[in-house]
Amino acid sequence: MRKKRGSYSIKRNLKSSVEPEEILLDANLLKQNAEGDEHLERSKYELPIRSRKISILAYMSFLVFVIFLSKIYFLQKNQGERFKKMVQSQSTRVEYVSAARGIMYDETMIPLVSNTESFDLAWVPDKKQLSAARTGQVREIIKKAVLLSEDESRQLDRVMTGSGAQMPAIIKEHLSNEEIIFFKTNQEALPEIKLVSRVGRRYVLGEPLAHVLGYVGRASESEMKMDASLVFSDILGKSGVEQYYDTILRGQRGVIRQQVNAKGELQPFLEVAAPVSGKNIVLTIRKELQENAYELIKQAVDRAGTGMGASL
Repeated sequence: MRKKRGSYSIKRNLKSSVEPEEILLDANLLKQNAEGDEHLERSKYELPIRSRKISILAYMSFLVFVIFLSKIYFLQKNQGERFKKMVQSQSTRVEYVSAARGIMYDETMIPLVSNTESFDLAWVPDKKQLSAARTGQVREIIKKAVLLSEDESRQLDRVMTGSGAQMPAIIKEHLSNEEIIFFKTNQEALPEIKLVSRVGRRYVLGEPLAHVLGYVGRASESEMKMDASLVFSDILGKSGVEQYYDTILRGQRGVIRQQVNAKGELQPFLEVAAPVSGKNIVLTIRKELQENAYELIKQAVDRAGTGMGASL
């Protein structure tokens, strides 16, 4: 039984499957339905999509697209500078780990020197420009927390004023345990301050072999300009055997590289490289002979009152 109601028909169909012509009606099918074609049995109401609905859908899609473009323009125009500063404020924190310096032995394999470890206070600003107010604030904290000599105080003022405030530098060497604890516990509040591990040297004979073995010290500005691979925390041989065999004794420093976001929070490590210790060397001198020669020369100089002497 078929009933025609306006522009649609009522059909009933007990089939479980759906034929395409039952959904996508065209003019021919509608005509057949109107004429009472038997294969279009009664099932349900079916209407073609009206052009007005398609227009509304197209209009809404266009409106969403315009809103999306407007949001992008707003972020780029009004918030672009803020996002740019946030990206620029992200920095990479680099910490260098000193390598153990090689040991020097006499020809009987008696060590003439040993390594000691201490910590130095370093000013290591991030790549972003620091304000004068922030630099002054950190300088006052350091002066209150660290006992500085007159030379160290002048070094602090020189390092943290003007263009020098943007360059890394050592502020004080050989911190006390109390000073180390203070800066360790305030590391997040003072990201520009670093505790730099320092591998020092203790010479067994001291004065008797000082002129032969020499001494070590931090890399100077002139040395870093001559050798671009050096950083301010490197320990170099400055004279004697320490200087002559420096590249052998020095080893290779380690590095810990870590990303810091705009909030100052540490991100996962970017690079971790362990330090490589320097090589040991054996010299052709004898510790006992050097001690005896030194004592004999010292006695002879004291008797002669010359203030100097030498042995062959």
